[in-house]
Amino acid sequence: MRLSRWLDQTGALAQLLDAEQFLRAYGQHVVSFGRCMGWAQSLNLSLASDTLDGTIIYYGRLVDDATRLSSINTPLLGIFAENDSGIPPSAVYAFQSWLDQAGITDYDITIYPNTDHAFANPTGDNYAPDATRDA
Repeated sequence: MRLSRWLDQTGALAQLLDAEQFLRAYGQHVVSFGRCMGWAQSLNLSLASDTLDGTIIYYGRLVDDATRLSSINTPLLGIFAENDSGIPPSAVYAFQSWLDQAGITDYDITIYPNTDHAFANPTGDNYAPDATRDA
């Protein structure tokens, strides 16, 4: 949480855009994946890049602005937990509505039942191996 508050968002985005271009030199496709705070960074990259091939978001802060979301031009996969108090299903459904309003159609959002935030962390108390494998 502390790192999230102190992170220079502009600088982080510039580094992600540079990293995307660097990786593109080594392969045909570049997909952004972020978990928790990294989710916001993954989505920010998707909002700023015209060349990204895919975006995966795993929990994290949601964007609720159809104008901003309309710049997404990549498939989007969202993975969420049913019992996440920080990102409850109602917020995820609202995010889907914003995507729809933005005209984004190439997305797949899954809310895993009976899971909590960080369910994919095998060292955490909320680890859910079946949901993690599926995700």
